[in-house]
Amino acid sequence: MRFGVREVVELLREGFRPFFLGAGLFAVLGMILWWGYFQFGWTLPVAASPALWHGHEMIFGFVAAAIAGFILTALPNWTKTAPVTGRWLAALVVLWLLGRLLVTTSEFWPAGLVAVVDTAFLVSLAGYVGWALIESQNWRNLVFLAALFAVIGGNVLFHAELLGLADDGASDGLRLALNGIALLITIIGGRIVPAFTRNALDREGIAHDIKPRAWLDMAVIVAVFAVIPADLFARGTFTAAAVTLVAAILSALRFLTWQSERTLGMPIVWSLHLGYLWLVVGLFMKGLAASLPSLAGIVWIHAMTIGAVGTMVLAVMTRATLGHTGGALLASRTTAVAYGAVSVSAIARIIAPEVPDALYMFFLGLSAIAWIAVFATFVVEFWPRLTGTQDTGPEPDG
Repeated sequence: MRFGVREVVELLREGFRPFFLGAGLFAVLGMILWWGYFQFGWTLPVAASPALWHGHEMIFGFVAAAIAGFILTALPNWTKTAPVTGRWLAALVVLWLLGRLLVTTSEFWPAGLVAVVDTAFLVSLAGYVGWALIESQNWRNLVFLAALFAVIGGNVLFHAELLGLADDGASDGLRLALNGIALLITIIGGRIVPAFTRNALDREGIAHDIKPRAWLDMAVIVAVFAVIPADLFARGTFTAAAVTLVAAILSALRFLTWQSERTLGMPIVWSLHLGYLWLVVGLFMKGLAASLPSLAGIVWIHAMTIGAVGTMVLAVMTRATLGHTGGALLASRTTAVAYGAVSVSAIARIIAPEVPDALYMFFLGLSAIAWIAVFATFVVEFWPRLTGTQDTGPEPDG
């Protein structure tokens, strides 16, 4: 795992390189710090509670980097514009890194400085995306901005509480941002999962009936989008629960049209299906939480964050990296195990509150160790491709 001037230059050639690598590294480091605090009493110099810091950094550190890597790589194809490279890409990376540094040591800095630096990254990303989409009149993809604005709004709310400007802004902000990420998974998943599945099945000569259903895709996007205001303004009410359950049911119907059972021999494909299935499970848990106390609190949150977000991020990062560096679109055995291990982490974290007290720390530890192992595996296996030392150029995604 070399890292010199050449590797830095290679990292700044394409948006997915520094941000996918950063997402993987931070997934490991952030969980180590959280587990060290929780298990061993490490001190975290953060202004918010360590629990809020953990939630914030998993979303605005880990997930935000993965979002940036995906969008910066896809945007040139959407808009036929030049990709962000070199100094401008470096500036975005530095903003992301500064945000992680200041938030993780926020006890030492003015809250206003932390807020400005931390929000600057996603605001800059959204500004560039918006400009490129409008300039190219690519109206279809403006829906991504709506999801990004929800994530940005969540970060603003989070920092508003630390600035004394909002009560419960931190927890409200994390939920708002998570809903925005769920919308992103809904949009991206609805495009790539059926398309990649059709292509893979066609290559293997496996019969299928996967076809576009525009009405269902639109209904799912509208329903998941509706969860955002329902959760923000009517949380805990029958209305919010009903809206979320409708989104869950429609998402499940959409998922069933993708014929997941035909992909079981293709880890690079079934991993995407698994990530979307976790989204369906998370939405159902969230919708039922108002009437089933056992699903309230952090249970549904971890189904969404570890299960849906963790699996989908890993699946997209591995596939996109292989496709854009000339690798065959085949997951190694190690990567395939990692796909499944994310679900081990999610399930262990979900059932931890339900087991006897003597086993609670065991399941928490299992969840943390599985998560760390998954993303450490990603970093080690994909380091040569992301840093350009094993790169034969992009390969069409068939």
